[in-house]
Amino acid sequence: MINKKYNEFLPSMQSAEDLVSQVDSLSGNIDLLKSRIENELQQALNVAIAEFTEVKQQLERDSLVLSVLKQLQESH
Repeated sequence: MINKKYNEFLPSMQSAEDLVSQVDSLSGNIDLLKSRIENELQQALNVAIAEFTEVKQQLERDSLVLSVLKQLQESH
């Protein structure tokens, strides 16, 4: 009787072990994908910040030049 119950239980236990293995593998893949996405987003963010800073500096310089040109125009 015990052997019969064990033989009935064994396939479901092996199936559960297979599912656990698949879940572990999927979890690892998700973690890897999450890490890749975070790295790519961080790189893109760094590039965007650098470009924004450069454009902001250009705007400040251009605003200063425009202000000087307006003053020159008024005095001329």
